[in-house]
Order: sequence, then structure tokens, then C-alpha cells
Amino acid sequence: IIIAVKACSGNLRECVSKCLDLKFQDYEIIILPDLDKPPFPLPISRTNTRVIPTGNITPPYKRDLGAKEAKGEILAFLDDDAYPEASWLDEAVKIFAESANIACVCGPAITPEDDSLKQKASGLVYSSIFISGNHKFRYLAQSRREVSDFPSCNFLIRKDVFDEVGGFDKPFWPGEDTFLCLKVLNTGKKMIYDPKVLVFHHRRTLFGKHLNQIKNYALHRGYFVKKYPKTS
Repeated sequence: IIIAVKACSGNLRECVSKCLDLKFQDYEIIILPDLDKPPFPLPISRTNTRVIPTGNITPPYKRDLGAKEAKGEILAFLDDDAYPEASWLDEAVKIFAESANIACVCGPAITPEDDSLKQKASGLVYSSIFISGNHKFRYLAQSRREVSDFPSCNFLIRKDVFDEVGGFDKPFWPGEDTFLCLKVLNTGKKMIYDPKVLVFHHRRTLFGKHLNQIKNYALHRGYFVKKYPKTS
């Protein structure tokens, strides 16, 4: 499990705590903050949990560094403001076991019940068909399907495939996950979305923080539509 963060926060503490409660046993957690000394201790109680300071670099650089350090056959990327359902890894591993041609597994990032009213409103915007169209399955648990693009807040990939395609494209952020997915698709392998591969994702509040996030997405996504129309 690779978690790229700017700094240690309450969300990260929750994320790591939930990761430590996963039913699956054979995994490690790699946390990649900017600084060496977090402002408060993390709930690290397992010997396979590591904190690797990276300096002030963007998330795709951090994730690539985490991938190099990772010992597992599968890389599971998770945002620090998200946390997994207890069977997250079990369900993902079952799907990988179905076929060697499945390179990536992903699932919905649902708004938690304890989010504030303004956060829930932000989640409703994302999950609305008027905003997300046929991509609303990213924010709601919907039927299993094959996909061509998925965000890195809940994204698992075989390490050998990740290394083969060269990892994330670091100049792009946000949007580096779209480019990674395109490179994977070009290998002829599949990406499978399943509602059981579930995480909960805290939302930005309406309206300021939400709109600022949308603006950052749009700057790269608009460029991708022109340059990479296959998946954008």
C-alpha cells in the first residue's frame, strides 16, 4: 500500500489505522511525506510499515519512489484522505488471480457517512450523472466492468506491469493516473473495476475548496482530451 502525502494529518492517521485493520495479512504500508519528522506519531504497530521522507516533490514522484521500495507483487495506491473497507485487498487479489491479463484493479471511492454536510454536497456533485456522466461509478458502488481510466485514490496494479510501462508520467499532476492507464492499455492488458474493491474518500467542501480542485483537474484534463483522446 503506497500513500503519497504532503504532511502527516488527521486524515492520514485514519487512513493508516484502517489499513492496519485490513483482513488481508501479507502486505506492507509505505508512507511518503515531505518531512522526516511528522508533527505527531502515526499509529504504526506493524514492522512492515515504513515512513520514507521525500522532500517537497509532487505525488507522482512520490508514488514512483514508493514503487521502487515496494516488495510486493501488487502496488496498491491510496490517497491519504481516503481509507479502505476491511476486505479491500482480499477482493482485489481475487480479481488479479482470475487472469494474468488483468493488470489493474480499481473500485469506487465513496463519500464517508461522517463527512460534513458541505463535504457530502461535494460528493453528490461528483456522483451526479449531470456532472460525471457515465463515470459516476467512480463515486458510487456500481456493477463490475472493464475500464480504460481510473484515478489513483483507489488503484492497484501489478508491479511488473508498472515497471514495464515506466510508472507514472511525472510532469503531469493531476492527471498522471490517466497517462499511466493509457500506457497500460497500450500493452493489451485489462483494467477491472469492481464495487467490492471499496474505499471511502473524504471530499473537499463546497464551494471554494471543491471548485479549486475542479480547476486543477481541468488544467490537465483539458490538455489530455486533445493529446490523448483514446482515454480522455
